[in-house]
Amino acid sequence: MKTAQVSTKRGRRGADRSPGSRPASSRTGSVLVLATVVLGTVMVLTAAFLRVGIRSSRGHNSSLEESQAFFVAEAAISEAGAAIVAGRSGNIGSQAAPAIFGEGVVWVEATDLGSDDYQLDATALCNGGRAALRVVVHATRRPSFNHALTSDLSLQVGSNFLVDSYDPALGSYASQPTRTLPGHNDAIVGTKGGLASNGSIQLSSNDRIYGDATPGPGGGVSGLGGNTFVHGSTAPAARPIDFPPVLPPPIPSQGTKYVRSSDPAPARTIGPGDAHYASLTVGGHATLTIRGPAEVVIDALATTAGCTIHIDASAGPVNLYFTGSCSFVSNMNVTSTAPSAKSVTMNFTSNSSVDLAPNATFLGRIYAPSAWVTLGSNWVNHGAITGQNVRVSSNVRLHYDESLSTPWRDQRTSLRVLSWTTRGVPRELRAQRTDPCALLGVQRGNLLRSSDAYR
Repeated sequence: MKTAQVSTKRGRRGADRSPGSRPASSRTGSVLVLATVVLGTVMVLTAAFLRVGIRSSRGHNSSLEESQAFFVAEAAISEAGAAIVAGRSGNIGSQAAPAIFGEGVVWVEATDLGSDDYQLDATALCNGGRAALRVVVHATRRPSFNHALTSDLSLQVGSNFLVDSYDPALGSYASQPTRTLPGHNDAIVGTKGGLASNGSIQLSSNDRIYGDATPGPGGGVSGLGGNTFVHGSTAPAARPIDFPPVLPPPIPSQGTKYVRSSDPAPARTIGPGDAHYASLTVGGHATLTIRGPAEVVIDALATTAGCTIHIDASAGPVNLYFTGSCSFVSNMNVTSTAPSAKSVTMNFTSNSSVDLAPNATFLGRIYAPSAWVTLGSNWVNHGAITGQNVRVSSNVRLHYDESLSTPWRDQRTSLRVLSWTTRGVPRELRAQRTDPCALLGVQRGNLLRSSDAYR
């Protein structure tokens, strides 16, 4: 009886286990397999993200280095431009001996295209970055006063015209000894006076040029013969002369000013200092004095019979800017005093015609880059006159101030960009993204900075 009861209890415990249940050891094994699969998946994803991150980091670094190389090339172009303005060739370093700029190395090859145009090719290497630029620039020059008379268009000179020169360091023109050249009768001081034009030059009877007469490229000098001569060269220029515009200084306008002969001296005097008048009228028989140092802007000038304009630059330079219409009546006087013609400049900034009709003994420079300039009879100028189209009446005397002569390389003042493009970097330089100095086979310690590597 006891034995049967035990058997029955065991049977009930066996009957309590569900048909689909498994042992605990089996369930544990399944969890381990699942965890292994999940962990493997996470590791694969992690490795993939790591590779993506590395590629992204490398791409970012590569882009950064390319940008750095680009900026180094741009800086080198600016350096080359500064070299050209300073009268140098614009070449900086070379591939065999590049220049240092920041963390990179660079070189610039400059090509003179003529007519003051320059092509600048810059190549820069910075770490693994490579860049190459090509920029074409035009050099704008200062106004040229290298001749007593300069015209952008063809120059026409009236009869009985004489031009010579003098050195103001030796005193005034009148104080210096004169001489006559063999075969000529004129008592002159120097033979560095001259005429220039971007077109042709037409002389008239009894014109005597004690200096060069230089027409523009392909131009010539006509009217020679008899008592009309050029003591110097008549060969045409190799390049045209620049006539850069002139900008008046930004001086606030003081309105209108009328100068009368009865006004007290202070009311008939401008300067020292800056001034700007919307209109300036000099009445009959009145004398207006402009004292330097002074910058004076005049939008409209009107003069009256018998008046005088005197410019006194003995204490400092006087620069006049005429921005509109100007009237110089025939029976007025224009005079000036200064240590040299450099101290007095009359700038005409508009395209209104300039008729210099009065009796004048003017020491200074006249510059009208966009205007027609007519010199009246009996005008006497100690200095230089430059205009877009200059016409000279008879009996004019010009005495060129030799201190105004400026070498061609020193006339440049600024650069204007004509074109700007990127270039392909040579294959041998971009094939290996190694250290630039190692790639080029140079020692960084032996290289010059870009500012010292002008060629």
